[in-house]
This record gives sequence, structure tokens and C-alpha cells, in this order.
Amino acid sequence: ELERLNAPERTVVVVDGAEIEVVHPKLDIGHIDDAFDSRSQTLVRTRDANPCVIELALSEPTPVSVVSLHLTAEQYDVAVTVAPADGGEQVVVEEGFAELPANSWITLEMPRGPVPARSLTISISRPGDGHIHIREIRLR
Repeated sequence: ELERLNAPERTVVVVDGAEIEVVHPKLDIGHIDDAFDSRSQTLVRTRDANPCVIELALSEPTPVSVVSLHLTAEQYDVAVTVAPADGGEQVVVEEGFAELPANSWITLEMPRGPVPARSLTISISRPGDGHIHIREIRLR
């Protein structure tokens, strides 16, 4: 029963006309499509997932050079793993953020420019409880 309650959810969201399958932890505030709605007023919060791991499966190869996250707390460790559409080596970008102002945007750039991606995994952790608050996720 506990395993079923903690199992990730699968949702399809539409971003800029393209479908993205999102695998994400259970949420106790908002719906996962709120994280892709280009509105900083909306919010999703994980029920009990720290780190919060979000997997994005893109419907077609998409060039990704930057992943931006609008987060609410002061300190985070973030990792983004991009799987190239050509099956090449994954690109991993990791960074720690401390003493951020509330409701900050953080940006992780691909070190060698745009990667034609077929999928991405975003891992977000912070000190404290199991709630990760996300206002927005953007891929550029």
C-alpha cells in the first residue's frame, strides 16, 4: 500500500504545442501542468519527495541549451541530465544554490551549447522537509 501511495505519477502536458510526458512525485499543491504554464502565480509542491525527481520525455527531438526553474526557497542542489536524441553520451549539469532571494529563478546552461534532447531528468533537493515548491520549469 505504501509503495502505491509513493509511486510517481505520469502526466502529459502540452508546452508550446508539443506534448511532453512528465513523470513526477505526488503533489499536494497544484497540478504538474502548472509548472509549465508560464505563470509565476501558480505553484506545485511535492507531497513528500526530497529530492524531487522530474522526468520529461519529449515527443520529438528538441534543442535544449538552458533549463530555468522558478523556485521558492533559499537553498537548492539541482542536477539536470539530458539524453541526446542521437543516443550519444548524456549531458549532466549540477549546481548548488545558496542564499537565494525568495521566489528566485535559477538557470542551468548546457556546457557545449544546445543538445537535441529526447528526454531530461531534473533533480531538485534542499535542506528541510520533503516539500519542494516549483513555480515554473522552462526549457530553451
